[in-house]
Amino acid sequence: MATLEKIRSRSVLLLIVIGVALLAFIIGDFFTSGRTLWGNDTTVAVVGDDKIDYQEYAKAIQNLNAAGGSAEERTAQEQQTLQTLMMKLLTQKEYERLGLVVTDDELNDAVNGSGQVFANMLAQQWSGGQFASAGQFFEYANNAEQYGASPEQAEQMKQAWLGFEDQLAQTLLQRKLINMIQGTMVANALDAKYLYADLNTDYNISYAQKLYASEPDNNYNVTDEELQAEYDAHKAEYALDEESRLVAVIAVPVVPSQADEQAALEMINEVVGKLNSEPELSGLSGYKGFETSKAAYSLDALNKATAAGGNQAMKAFVDSASVGQAALTDHNSTYFQIAKLNRKAVEVDTITASFVIVDATNPATADSVLALINGGITADSLKTVAGVLIADTITTSLTKPVINLPAEVGQIISSDFSTYKQSFVNAENGAAFLADTLGAHAPYATIYTVTSRKAPQTIVEMDLISYQLLPSSATVAKLKSDLEAYIAANPEAQAFYDNAAAAGYNCQLADITPSLPIVLSGYGMNGQPAYLTGSSSLGKWALDAKEGAVSGVFGGQSTGMMLAGGVVDIFKDYVTLDDPRLRNQLTQVVCNNKKAEALIKQYAGKGKTVEEYAEAMGTEPATRAVNVTRASQLGSELVARIVTSPKGTLVGPAKGSNGVVVFEVTEVNVPAEQPDLRIVNGDFQQRFLGQLDMMRLLLGDRKVENRLNNFQSKE
Repeated sequence: MATLEKIRSRSVLLLIVIGVALLAFIIGDFFTSGRTLWGNDTTVAVVGDDKIDYQEYAKAIQNLNAAGGSAEERTAQEQQTLQTLMMKLLTQKEYERLGLVVTDDELNDAVNGSGQVFANMLAQQWSGGQFASAGQFFEYANNAEQYGASPEQAEQMKQAWLGFEDQLAQTLLQRKLINMIQGTMVANALDAKYLYADLNTDYNISYAQKLYASEPDNNYNVTDEELQAEYDAHKAEYALDEESRLVAVIAVPVVPSQADEQAALEMINEVVGKLNSEPELSGLSGYKGFETSKAAYSLDALNKATAAGGNQAMKAFVDSASVGQAALTDHNSTYFQIAKLNRKAVEVDTITASFVIVDATNPATADSVLALINGGITADSLKTVAGVLIADTITTSLTKPVINLPAEVGQIISSDFSTYKQSFVNAENGAAFLADTLGAHAPYATIYTVTSRKAPQTIVEMDLISYQLLPSSATVAKLKSDLEAYIAANPEAQAFYDNAAAAGYNCQLADITPSLPIVLSGYGMNGQPAYLTGSSSLGKWALDAKEGAVSGVFGGQSTGMMLAGGVVDIFKDYVTLDDPRLRNQLTQVVCNNKKAEALIKQYAGKGKTVEEYAEAMGTEPATRAVNVTRASQLGSELVARIVTSPKGTLVGPAKGSNGVVVFEVTEVNVPAEQPDLRIVNGDFQQRFLGQLDMMRLLLGDRKVENRLNNFQSKE
């Protein structure tokens, strides 16, 4: 009781302590989850004075997570989604400012009138091909229950239509805005004349060029003052829309070591020995990581594949091996393939056969059609017989069938050749037989008639045993410990970058921004960006790190890459000369300017013809056609001199982008016909719109703050 009284007497103090602890817990939870009690930090982006709420963003990306892809691809998609929301906000504000709306009549015309073509295409995309037209979509969405949909499904269809209608309205609004912008870009007669001339006039020149690259850079010293002057002259080109972090990145592929490869090769040789001494595949017993498959080849097909650059080792094995023998037939640093010969025989391989696929739901159908075929009915007549689905003829290999038929039909035929191969080998020419006696393709059955066979040839059948080598745990551990040791020895970002090459690491510089918090590694053949595997985690770290900080190790065997990075610099409004990439670029520009000045002085007056100048420069004269719209290699300054120089006049030495040039205009090819103002106006608008950054145009001087990383780093 005494203890209870003490507790009661101190209840007020306990309540205060509990209340403070609870408040601390709540505040702590809000801070660690990216929320606060007093501010609106559910904002995922700020565009001028407007905000995009996280819930709106979350709704927009709800289908992305199910789409799969790497973490970097998802990050890029999420950022693109946010950019789309920003653009939608900006355009909506512009519609309101300009008073642009889409009326019911305009929507009706888009669905049922002159805009049907586009609306129908959009409806097909929106519905995943379920509806062929917007009108059909509307009819089903508003009468779904009449088509057998449940009340829940009917409501879903109504919401889907409303979403489509909103998208259609937004598209129509965008068209109105673009049309208004286009209306401000109308070429007058003078514009048309000069644009048409620029696009269609070629200037043929004969020229001699002394390349800047032929002159050693170390002969031309570039001072800090000269570099700064070049930077200041073009500073606007280095402006940033958002803060950018210059990150030094070391990427270490997690791959097997030479020791791993050697150990694997020793194991493979051991396995080959057991496969040679033991029946079938029992030699694999006790070994892990092997996958097996059956393969069959005709010697003719194998010879053709080898002649076309195929596996020479496989051909040599097939030529020399006896049945039951195994050998390593293919390998690189991480992949090994063993072949074991099971059968080698001379037999029929290539046949020509007619086939009929019938609906065998009624078992009597196949028998009746079989009787008709053996009775002499023609293929054309068969196509009209009840139950016959397909009648055709095919020539193919039985060992490796090549079936150029629709997918389902091809699967049936290929399966039949594999399952009933001996039936095709032994069948009497011209006699029909039912291959699908087991009902393997129910409710279908297949009837074949072999009409001809090629001469028998050598057929080989074998087991293919493959092994994919993964890095050992010891290799992974060493890769990580080595990188950690390098980080410990270089805990400051500049040293992390400067000392990488000496330590055997390739260190690249990357730009990490809130809108691209991943490392761009290049572009694929399709022009799509490729991102460094594992850089999503590194990017999130970099956006929160201080200048000079160096990260720990990200990634590992699961991602196939280990990454570490250091924040070398943080650029707020402009990229500065502290970026070594920009510094090197501008150093080369200044150096080339000095080379141009020196070379112009050196070669001035050294000749009276292009050929004489070429001899003085130690180069060969050349010719080319120059057009204002495709002359980036020469540089705008030199192109301007070319298009304004009289024909037959020797000009130069003159400064170009890649070197000093002496030239003579030999021919000017001017278009004969006069410009069509309507066509030129279209070219004028297309070129202008193609270079137009709509988001920057609509943004004006408003600032954008991307806060997405604040949410993602807490998730």
